[in-house]
This record gives sequence, C-alpha cells and structure tokens, in this order.
Amino acid sequence: MANNPELENISTTNLGLLKERTGKYKEALADFVKNYNYELEKFNSLDKVDSVSLKPFLSAITLLANSYRLNKQYDSAQYFNRKVFKYQRYEGVERYIGNAGVNSAEVNFILGNYNRVIDSLNHVFPILIKQNNIPNIAVAYYLRGMANSDINSELAIEDLIRMDSIFNINNDLQPSLRPGYLHLVNFYKKKGDLEKQLYFIEQLVKFDSIVHDYKMYVSEGIYQNERKNLLNDQKNLKSEIDKSFINNKIILFSSISIVLLLVIEISRRRKQNRKTLEKYQLRFDDLIINTNSKQNINNATSEIVLSESLIEEIVFKLESFQLNKGFLIKDISANKLAKELGTNPNYLGQVIKHQFGKSFRQYLNDLRINYALQEIRRNPKMVNYSIQAIANESGYNNAEPFSKAFKAKTGYYPSEFISNIKNEESANSGS
Repeated sequence: MANNPELENISTTNLGLLKERTGKYKEALADFVKNYNYELEKFNSLDKVDSVSLKPFLSAITLLANSYRLNKQYDSAQYFNRKVFKYQRYEGVERYIGNAGVNSAEVNFILGNYNRVIDSLNHVFPILIKQNNIPNIAVAYYLRGMANSDINSELAIEDLIRMDSIFNINNDLQPSLRPGYLHLVNFYKKKGDLEKQLYFIEQLVKFDSIVHDYKMYVSEGIYQNERKNLLNDQKNLKSEIDKSFINNKIILFSSISIVLLLVIEISRRRKQNRKTLEKYQLRFDDLIINTNSKQNINNATSEIVLSESLIEEIVFKLESFQLNKGFLIKDISANKLAKELGTNPNYLGQVIKHQFGKSFRQYLNDLRINYALQEIRRNPKMVNYSIQAIANESGYNNAEPFSKAFKAKTGYYPSEFISNIKNEESANSGS
C-alpha cells in the first residue's frame, strides 16, 4: 500500500469516517487533514480544473470542515466551508455545496446565529432536494426548526414534523437530532395534546433504541435511565387518554349539532366574503393597470467592473434580503445592508444599479411600495387605515417619504389611490 498513495489515501479517509462515526473526533481530524493535504497537492498540480478533477478535492474539504465542527474548531470549519462555496460555479458539484451549506448552518446554530441558519438553509434546500440528499435534508429541517423555535413556533413545528417523516421512511436519523423530538414532546405537552405528545414520546423511544443499537453517543447508564422515564411517561399518557375518551365521546356527540350549524354559517359567510374580496381585487387591479402607464420603467443595466462571482454572490444575498422582507426594517441603509451581506456600500450600489437599473434608495422604495400594494390588495380593510399606519407597515418611519415613493411608483399619492378604490366601490354598490 505504501507504493500506492491513492489506495493509502482512500484507506486513511475511510478510517477517519469510522473514527468519526464512533465519536473519536480528534483522531478522525488527523486522518481528514492527511486526506486534504493529499488532495490539495493533486489539485495544485492540475493544468486545468474541471468538475471531475474538482470533486475529490471538494470531498476532502467538506470532510475536513465537518470534522473541525465536531472538534469545536468553528472558525476553521467556516473557513473550509467558504472554500467550498468558491467553486459553486462548476457543474456537478452541487452535493458538496449542499454539504458545506448544512455544515455552515450547524456551526451558526451552535454559535446562536439563528437568522443566519435560516437564511443559509432557505437557499441550500433546493440543492439538497435536487440531489435527494436525505440525511442532510433531515438535518436541515431539524436546524431550521430549532432555529425558528423562538421566532416562529408554528414554522418550527412544521420543520420538526418533516424531520420525523424522514425518520418514519428511512428508520434512521443522526443522533444529534434527538433534541428535535424533545422539543416536539414539550410543545404538545404545553398545548395539552395528549395524543401527539404520546406519539412523539413513542418516536423518541424508537429513536433512542436505534441509536443505542449502534452504540453511539449515548452511555448505557444515561440510556437506561432516560428510557425508563420515557416509558413511564408513555404509560401515564395512555392512561390519561383512556380516561378522557369516555368524557370526550359525550362532549363530541353533544357538540356535533353545534358544529354542523357553525359549518353552515361559516360556509355562507366565506362565500359572501369571497365574492366581496373578488370584487374589491378586480377594482384594485383595474386601478393598477391604469397606473402602470404612468410608471417610468428602467430596465437598462450599467457597466460594472466587479467579478462575475462577486456579482452573483451579492445578487444571491439580495434575493434572500427580499425573500425575508428585510426591506421592512425601518432603519435599513446601504451601509447596514452592505455590512450584513459581507460587502461594502460601493459594491452593493454597483450591483443594484447593474442588476435592477436603480439606485439603492429607488430599489428599497420599490420593494416597500410593492409590498404596500400587495397588502392593500390582499386586505381590503387597509383602505380604512391611516396613511401613517400603512407607511409604518411598509418600513417607513413617517408618511411623507412613503407618500413621495408611492407617487413615484404609481403616479398617485396613497390618499388619492385609496380614494379612487373607495369611489369605485361606492359607484359599484350604488349601481
């Protein structure tokens, strides 16, 4: 084997994976460093870089980045994750980009950077799904769910339930995802939902059994103690469910008639409200069509001297900024956004001008006004809000700059626009 460096490297890498699987992270790291140095030397000797020659190098980087994370060397982990992202323009390397994205999200989750976790995973999900990377999809659902737990509990639970669905299909999950089940159990315990609480306790018992069978991450004493507690909770919940079944049955039958009446009434009101909303939105759309002719649309792009990869990176982050409605932050500025995106205001302004044909201020105003228009169309009650209230909802501190931006975008001041909608509504209701 000493005469065959390639076979020796494969052996070293597989040995590192085995050590990592059994929790010997420090020893595994040494093997992955050797693998990386070997692939780096090969990579540097290439005359031309292509997707085929790049894959072994990217594989070595992702293994090393993951090992640094497991060894709690987070700066080094993120350094090598960023190294992978530099090659995302090459075809056929999506799997490594996805792995690096998930690993980066795991580091940010450990460090408490939850918004970065969510932002990173929102962009890496399409890659993971396209590659059918099931293990990392489960990890991504877990991370986004736990990161959202204090921000949006409903979204958090949805993602953790998706994680559980993967467990049901594959009968396997990474042991580090165990807190996701604890969160689900506690969530439904607080809600008083005994059946779902029981279900996720049973899933947790099943999860622990599989982890225990692999003899990873869980000591025998801790496993037996937690298993005993979980089984007691399981037994008590089943007893509570049985006791409440008879009472629930009585309540259920007595409630059926009330529910039926409510369903009929709700259906009638929904039908009526739907018709009203449709009429309102038709009036809104007619007015928007008339205003489109007044807008000065500028699709021209300016010349730019930045590299294509830097432009793509900034555009990628701007799409995330728009998706997460960052433009609604009232004190957002070119300086603050540039800092958040990891660039400078000059580059940011150049990319916005090149990509959208607008200055930063025009770009920000257009996003906010489009949002205001969407909300007014979606919710007819907004026509009764004050202009100041709509401005606040759209990211402005006061009504004056909002009104000017609205006028520039639609050709109407917001008061005129809303007045036109109300006038048409009055005319139609009177006819």
